[in-house]
Amino acid sequence: MLILSHWDKDHYHALIGMSNTELQNNFCAFVCRDRIPNLTSRTLFARISSAIGTANTYCIPANHRTTRGGPTLFSPFTSFKKQIVLFNSQYNSNRNISGLAVSVKTKVGSIILTGDAHYEQISRDILSTLNYTHKHNLVVPHHGGKAGTYKYSIPKLATVGQAIISVGKNGYGHPLTHYISALKASGFIVQLTQISINDIIITL
Repeated sequence: MLILSHWDKDHYHALIGMSNTELQNNFCAFVCRDRIPNLTSRTLFARISSAIGTANTYCIPANHRTTRGGPTLFSPFTSFKKQIVLFNSQYNSNRNISGLAVSVKTKVGSIILTGDAHYEQISRDILSTLNYTHKHNLVVPHHGGKAGTYKYSIPKLATVGQAIISVGKNGYGHPLTHYISALKASGFIVQLTQISINDIIITL
């Protein structure tokens, strides 16, 4: 299953280079945000939907905001009882904080796939659901770039494992050194995909 957190090109550009046959052979379903912002993303969406079938394509709207202002909240879209839980955020004009996120958990480990959400969102709405005895891992928000104030409150029963920064050569200064320092101070072993010789494998 292909889950796209939000429609920013750095999250889907690799898919553009895939043929329709490759899309069909590699993905059984596609989950994405329903607001598709430009011609490039709409063209890709049409290709993926055609390749895997509209019945296997799920466009999820952002949760409705009942009040103006305040934090942009995540809430579970699927059951907490499942090993994989999809989280849906409220609407915000900033796509980074209004996307989809995923937590994967087993008896001995967990990981959160954050997209470009902010640390405080993830800590408050997703990490807090993982308060059991296990080792927690993290795919670092926004490629180690700007993701709000670093606030990541590890649940009392959990310990920390790896923090993976998915990043390549860029002109934005990602990853930012103060986030790397903060993650290390929290006890994470920080790894960057751009300098890793081999695949980074996390066993849960």
